Amino acid sequence: MPKPKAKAKPKSKAAAAAASKREATKNNNAVSAEKENEMEISDPTSVPIREQCRGGAESMYTIMRHAELKESLHKRYEKELQQLYSRMGHQEFLNTFINVLKTVLEAEESNENGNKALSFCAKFVTSFESEKTHPMMTETFHWLLTTYSSSPHVRYRICYFVNLILETLGPNAALDDTQCDEIIETMLERVKDVSAGGRKQAVLAMQRLQIPDNPVDPVVCAY
Repeated sequence: MPKPKAKAKPKSKAAAAAASKREATKNNNAVSAEKENEMEISDPTSVPIREQCRGGAESMYTIMRHAELKESLHKRYEKELQQLYSRMGHQEFLNTFINVLKTVLEAEESNENGNKALSFCAKFVTSFESEKTHPMMTETFHWLLTTYSSSPHVRYRICYFVNLILETLGPNAALDDTQCDEIIETMLERVKDVSAGGRKQAVLAMQRLQIPDNPVDPVVCAY
């Protein structure tokens, strides 16, 4: 005959409370561990995108302030701006760059710092090495050629900056046909500007793109 099993003694209230406390602590530790893992996955040390963009804009303005003062250090600042481009991404960088450019274009013609800043911007947009025209140059050109201002000074600066980019590219540079057409079309309009300075810069821009041997070349015809 099997020996009857001993009955389990009922736990005291104190023991039950202790066991309950231990279970609660265990559950809390498990929850804490889950939260810790979740925080590690989301990387709490990373900077929010909005703060990154704000920091990128501040960095760009700082680089531009230095570039407009020391032309001899433009190569160094070009590299810094290219690194910033990689960190910010194309679209966010382009938006900030255009905002900076707007400020520079409003500088007076005699403002040497403004001239140095535009020279630096021209060097930067032409500094990317790629088989095709880099998006920074393509989209900067497009913005310049589709932007109109009631200020003759700003219109002059826009044409002047287009010329700076073309000059920096050099005589043997190849531009997309679409881009060349866009430049010529815009400059054919700007050559009628009421501002003599604007007309002069438009003529210089067209001169770089004319084909003298072609009798129906639009630039030759305009001349």
